[in-house]
Amino acid sequence: MAKARTVDPKMIDHIVSLKNNCARQIRTAVCYLGSDRCNDVDLAPYKRADTILGTMRGINYFKYVVRQK
Repeated sequence: MAKARTVDPKMIDHIVSLKNNCARQIRTAVCYLGSDRCNDVDLAPYKRADTILGTMRGINYFKYVVRQK
């Protein structure tokens, strides 16, 4: 999702939400598509995690890739 900041609405946070539906911990890397800019996310069993992939001015749409490590 893309969420505008309260102080400066033109600054948009790019948030990715991941959910683990199995009994094992999962390690992932969330990256912008075609970029090496990534966030590592460790998902506990049956939990959800949100990560802010980045912040850009006025860009509401973004593409990302999730890779399991």
